[in-house]
Amino acid sequence: MKLIDLSTLSLKNKKSNYILMKKKLAVVIPFYNEEKSILRVVDEWISILNTKSMDLILINDGSVDNSLKVLKKIKKKYKNLIIINKKNGGHGSAIIKGYSFAVKKAYSFVFQTDSDEQFISKNFLKIWNQKNKKFDLILGNRKIRNDPLIRIFLSRFILNPFLRSYFGKKTIDPNIPYRLIDINFLKRFLATINKNYVAPNILMTLFSKKNHSIDIDHFHRKTGELSWSIIRLFKFGLKLLLDLNDYKKKLKLHLK
Repeated sequence: MKLIDLSTLSLKNKKSNYILMKKKLAVVIPFYNEEKSILRVVDEWISILNTKSMDLILINDGSVDNSLKVLKKIKKKYKNLIIINKKNGGHGSAIIKGYSFAVKKAYSFVFQTDSDEQFISKNFLKIWNQKNKKFDLILGNRKIRNDPLIRIFLSRFILNPFLRSYFGKKTIDPNIPYRLIDINFLKRFLATINKNYVAPNILMTLFSKKNHSIDIDHFHRKTGELSWSIIRLFKFGLKLLLDLNDYKKKLKLHLK
């Protein structure tokens, strides 16, 4: 794969030590019990990006398998690999943890993806090449989505119409975990949310004023299981509805 030298991109003021030291990109990947895939994920992302200009930030959402043990063995091998541990709280809380860390460290951009190998780093270049077009978000679009039919149905025929009706905003793939985020936009977004929101990426898509979608590949999950019971889906859906209602109120106050 082609190595992307981010250190040569968009660094206009080379006299400033701060700008020279400031890293361009943080790739944020949450994981939970991914011992069978996490090494392949790390190797794939590390291999395409210049270590001087980016960090790979893994958020361990309280894994109870050997994921963390596996990562500790390779930690010294990669100087730009950062592992953040937290109690299990779900995907939403894990990515918020990663986003907050990235804002604190003042990267220029944040890219968020998942650790389940349903996405590939190859498509990242399509998105990264659009980074200077002043979008809040550049989103991947799973044109062909390889998920269980129930998840596809709920997303396309329940969630998207609801968001359009309730928020007046048309969305394509609002919860996509394959997105490039401008750091200044991310700061503004984090100021509007609660840390216990179950699907912050959906809220981020709603909050954005200028975003762009690019078709990407999506694959069947190679390891582990992606199966939710009807009860779990119902609980998630109910929590999401409550979060969306709460967030709509917050947006009104934020815009005043």
